[in-house]
Amino acid sequence: MSPLKIAQFAYDLSSVGANAEGLFVHQGSVYFGLHNVSLNKPGGVGRVTPEGKVEKVFDLPMHADGKRPSILGVAVGSDGDVYLADCQFTDTCWGGSCLWRIIHENGVPVRAEIAATGLNYPNGIAVKGDCLYVSDTIIKREGSITTSGVIRFNVNEFKQGKAVHVEMKPSDPHYLCDLTTDTTHGGFPFGANGITFDDDNCLYVTDFGTCHIWKVVLDAKDKVLSCKSIVDTKPLGFMTLDGAHFDSQEQVVWFADPLGNRIGGLRVATGEVLVLAHGGGTLDLPTDVARLGDKLYIVSINIDFGPHKATSEHVMSVIKM
Repeated sequence: MSPLKIAQFAYDLSSVGANAEGLFVHQGSVYFGLHNVSLNKPGGVGRVTPEGKVEKVFDLPMHADGKRPSILGVAVGSDGDVYLADCQFTDTCWGGSCLWRIIHENGVPVRAEIAATGLNYPNGIAVKGDCLYVSDTIIKREGSITTSGVIRFNVNEFKQGKAVHVEMKPSDPHYLCDLTTDTTHGGFPFGANGITFDDDNCLYVTDFGTCHIWKVVLDAKDKVLSCKSIVDTKPLGFMTLDGAHFDSQEQVVWFADPLGNRIGGLRVATGEVLVLAHGGGTLDLPTDVARLGDKLYIVSINIDFGPHKATSEHVMSVIKM
């Protein structure tokens, strides 16, 4: 086994917000969602430019009902607009979450609008062609079984001032597939989380609660051919699986384990699971990863979770590959 890598400090993000969650690489920039829960402010999005400058992209407004946008996932669509997953889920609020769209004109963000409603617990976002694939972590719960899934949108559906509404059930045309998280023998009742495509039109989804990685095989018309768990990472010591990113250079899906304080990887050709980093350096409650060039970028939402206690530091770390 190769020696474990050490995460190193890269950027202080506190000048643009707090509680970074979600990463997306676009045109040499690393975009990150801003949950901003520790600031009690609406979420938004920032980025690290190719020149290494940390800058704010956009701050979202409060919802009309006074609720604070709580951002978990970020992506840039084929239309050049930034999309943000806003999770408003509580045990008494089902279907109250949404997808935001930050509209750009000539590459400049000008305004934000709600692109889709009806989501429960939107989390990660993957992009392929004109489509956005959003993981929804909790679609329903029945005893020890949590159903989660993937919702697909085409950016051409979104019209200014008119949001697309989704019904969280298989009969809705946006409903791609679902996953099952069984906590009968332990784990957390949270399912689909990290989401990423490989080079062969296969979608990989991490299951937060039971540490499984699911593989969704799609045909040329984007129809689901199979959707199943392909590996359980718990035997290697993983405790929770969060954000994921496909690395085309290594042909590996990298993923973050917040509770286990690890960065892991899945070799897509063989199914082998590896541990890239475990503690050390600036690795502390990692929640998402993304590779650009020879670096793997890592963020932490930096909240109280397990042994981790929230701090006033909001940083981005890197692992040199």
